[in-house]
Amino acid sequence: MKPFTVVALLVVAFGTYVPAQAQYAGYCPTCFSVIAVSDVTGQTSSQSIVTLVSPTLKAGNYMIRWYADVKTPCSLTASGTGVTFTFTWADATATRNFVSPALTPTTSTGLGNYILGTVPIYAASGSTISYISTYSVTCGGTSHLAYDVHVSVETTQ
Repeated sequence: MKPFTVVALLVVAFGTYVPAQAQYAGYCPTCFSVIAVSDVTGQTSSQSIVTLVSPTLKAGNYMIRWYADVKTPCSLTASGTGVTFTFTWADATATRNFVSPALTPTTSTGLGNYILGTVPIYAASGSTISYISTYSVTCGGTSHLAYDVHVSVETTQ
């Protein structure tokens, strides 16, 4: 290759790169602030309402981040739909819900035994941001599937 060709390739390959966050008007990576955290470990049943924020101080955009994994698998057999998480908040119009994909029941730990996500929301002033978990797992033997779930709420303003 001629040196000029190499330079031209570098300009084409790197000259048009725009970081993903630069594509969003007003993006401010230092403007995110964690305002609530819930860390639950070794859970072997459904969780009733876990309040993360009550009440929101002002109307605006928030981000719910969550990660759940299998801490202890079933010992012999695993069946059922798994564990899902329902996040709830109120915007200016109505109460809203987001239901996660299921953390599937398993008899082994390892790759694929986790779920995660982010849910951007708009919450009204005075709104409560919360979640519940729904546990629908049957294990063979005397064991119970145990899971961990880590949730945070960030303000994006």
